Amino acid sequence: LTLEGVVHELNPTAAGQDDDCPSRQAPHITSAYLEAIGVEMGLRGVAAARRDDNRPRPIRREQVLEVFKRQFNVAELAGALVADVNQQAADAERVIDRDLFAKWASEAGAAGFQAHS
Repeated sequence: LTLEGVVHELNPTAAGQDDDCPSRQAPHITSAYLEAIGVEMGLRGVAAARRDDNRPRPIRREQVLEVFKRQFNVAELAGALVADVNQQAADAERVIDRDLFAKWASEAGAAGFQAHS
C-alpha cells in the first residue's frame, strides 16, 4: 500500500485519468515506480512492471524513493504480517507462507533471533 500512496501523493490526478494518456494512469505510474525502486526496496512485481509499455518515463527516482521511505510504516507492516499469519481459516488467502516463515524463524534462532518473542 505504500507504493500506492506514493503514486497518489506525487500524481494527485492519476485516479481520474481516462484512456487518452495511459501513462498518466495510476497502474502505469505504479509500474514506473516499481521499475525505479522495486529491486532496492524488495518489492514484488518488478519484472512485470518492466514489461508495461505504458509506464511513464523518465521518472524522478530519488523523489519516489524519498516519498516511499517517508510513507513506509513499520507498525503497519508488522500488523499486516500478524493478521496474515493469524488467519484461522484453512482456506484463507495468505501473503505469508506460514511454514516457510516458521522455518525462517527457527533457522534465525541460531543467529540470536527470538522466534517466539
